[in-house]
Amino acid sequence: MRVEGVVTAKAALRRAVQARIAGVDTAWRASASAAVVGHLTPMLPAGGDVLAYVALPDEVDLAPLLAGLAAGGRLLLPRVGPAGLTIHRVTDLAAGLALGTYGIREPTTPAVDHPAPVVILVPGRAFDAVGGRLGRGGGYYDRLLPGLAGATRVGVGWSIQRVGQVPRDAHDAAMDAIVDETGLRWVPPSAHGGTAPHTP
Repeated sequence: MRVEGVVTAKAALRRAVQARIAGVDTAWRASASAAVVGHLTPMLPAGGDVLAYVALPDEVDLAPLLAGLAAGGRLLLPRVGPAGLTIHRVTDLAAGLALGTYGIREPTTPAVDHPAPVVILVPGRAFDAVGGRLGRGGGYYDRLLPGLAGATRVGVGWSIQRVGQVPRDAHDAAMDAIVDETGLRWVPPSAHGGTAPHTP
């Protein structure tokens, strides 16, 4: 598919998935988000930092998981900056966040110079079974993830965000696993060029 076609296909898919999300109420989102947290909690390693995110209203809310990671000093959160995403350690969700770019609650703590998360929880607009992820269009995670080699990348969404195939460019970062309220699924090794995905 030519670049123009990929861009058009991505825009159409974002609209379609956003319509699906708009079609479910807040009670369903809350219940489904709680189920996602339930699936994620046992797969996280006992030690090491976890890079997560603070959810917008149309994203899976990981608040209970974030609270536990922050209390243990293991929570890293991104912040949008002029050069892309910077990574910050947050130990107090009440005091360490403020409303920032795009209406996202972002960390106010100093940036971590050399972050080395063992797991990265990545939000998205759509995901497919082979690790494809569609973001909001800014390319922030696609630029960030290659610099965090060795971390397990877990795409986080609801089942209504699962699609048959995500249109992809060469620079689009793939996920090692996808989680929604129905469970966590590892991406087949064949989708990673014949090598097994990272596991924590």
